[in-house]
Amino acid sequence: MESSLRHYRHNERVQEFKSKYTEPMLITALPKLESFSRNIFTRIIHREVRKEIEGACAMNVEYVRQVEEKLFFKCNSFGDPDVEHVVEFDRGEGMFRCECMWFEHREVDEERQE
Repeated sequence: MESSLRHYRHNERVQEFKSKYTEPMLITALPKLESFSRNIFTRIIHREVRKEIEGACAMNVEYVRQVEEKLFFKCNSFGDPDVEHVVEFDRGEGMFRCECMWFEHREVDEERQE
């Protein structure tokens, strides 16, 4: 039991060190967004955000406008260019919102899984 606990604590310290003193490589086609995620989230959350960014790279994203702290983009997928969604990024809150409520529905689904 003691050996297992020691191993667990060692792994925890290694992960904490990596989070504090190293930076993950930027690997997506949206380096500014990925860099923002890397700087504000923990490693585990950043990996989840990076998966979403990689999925978003299969989309056409067009900057529309900025209103104070909020940026607005038009997005559509390469496979279905006729269906567009407006995505809002609130820099102050660090939150994304879409008119289709995808981000809000995803949070509810994740809460159910926990």
